Amino acid sequence: MFDSLIHCNSSLSDISKYNYLVSFLRGPPLALVSSTPLANQNYNIAYQALKNKYDKKRLIAKAHWQALENIKPISNENNHEALRNMIDIYTRLSKFFLPIQLCGIGKNISKGSHGVRCNIKPIGKSDPIYSLEFIILNEISDNLPINSLPVEQFSKFSQLPLADPNFHLSKPVDIHLGADIYGFLITGNKLLSDPDQPVALETIFGWIITGRVKTSSVSLSVNSYFLTSYASLDQSLQRFWELEDVPQSSTLSSDEKLAEEHFCKTFSRTLSGRYKVSLPFKTLEAIFEGSGDVALRRFFSLEKRLLRNHKLYSQYSNYMREYLDSQYMIAVQNPSPNAYSYYLPHHCVIRPDSLTTKLRVFFDASARDYTNKSLNNTLLTRPKLQSDILSILLRFRSHLIVFASDIKQMFSQILVNKNHTEYLQNFMAI
Repeated sequence: MFDSLIHCNSSLSDISKYNYLVSFLRGPPLALVSSTPLANQNYNIAYQALKNKYDKKRLIAKAHWQALENIKPISNENNHEALRNMIDIYTRLSKFFLPIQLCGIGKNISKGSHGVRCNIKPIGKSDPIYSLEFIILNEISDNLPINSLPVEQFSKFSQLPLADPNFHLSKPVDIHLGADIYGFLITGNKLLSDPDQPVALETIFGWIITGRVKTSSVSLSVNSYFLTSYASLDQSLQRFWELEDVPQSSTLSSDEKLAEEHFCKTFSRTLSGRYKVSLPFKTLEAIFEGSGDVALRRFFSLEKRLLRNHKLYSQYSNYMREYLDSQYMIAVQNPSPNAYSYYLPHHCVIRPDSLTTKLRVFFDASARDYTNKSLNNTLLTRPKLQSDILSILLRFRSHLIVFASDIKQMFSQILVNKNHTEYLQNFMAI
């Protein structure tokens, strides 16, 4: 389908084809081309690498043929037990939120998001009953055993009431019981033989077979998908359509609406045209305790760093002096006695690869005071102001001549009303 819709489509450039190709890859195929840069000349290289690795028609045909052979035959027999099990699973068991990470052999990590509580007991018996919590995963493991085993090797256990009479057939794993319950399931009875032979252990569910098994089969794992409905085909086509969708504007949250209303009611313009705004607090006025002590400790730590590096100290001083000269901030001659105001800690970051500003100073409005409050978490969240990239590109293409420019220190051009400047204080030395 990819060849007919994308690869052989002469109206698409190679870079577009490469974008489509990467969007449909997952797992090992994606890792195979991840080191190849996204460029026109690399599309055919990546495409050919995938063809050489995965386009093995005989293996694919064999995998599909095996999938056809393993389809259960259609039967019109009434299986009341299977129907009841299905009803129980989907109507009686309620999921609960359970964010958890599972780490397996080789530090392979799986993520679970939900769990379920249920009782387990032996079939046909009223007890024992164990109430357990299970983590829900899309897939526990590959089919076990990987290959069906010759049943002749287990003939000496043929008279035992097995927990799973078809244990030798390769089948999906539905439930995995952990070590926390294992000791309660084993009765202690066992049938042993040589170390290289299978062993039978008795459990409350019946006998289980474990140990080594001689087999001559060699499995060659091939990823294959057998379609029994058209749902997956519809989803694949839908993904093609969604790549071309125009982003939809989202509705504002309650906090975003309040922030927008606050701005419209309180903003003003100076004679020079600059905006002057108030801070959109969630409550009427925020009270902070000890933020000055936190900011002062951070400043002393920064000062020690600057004194050890004279070049850094010079760059920092020039940056802060420019802030003062541009009146983005002003020196406070008589600091406010209000102990509940907020002080902004700050630190400097060096960016040697920057073409414009090698050093930048960042003011930390997320620093918490003694009551675990910060300036950021007392303010309303504003709606997104920037346009999405698609709107910008369309606007750029709709005019014959376009001017592109940059606003120096854009956010510093916005003034803050005087009654809220006490929440934007900081310590500095130049």
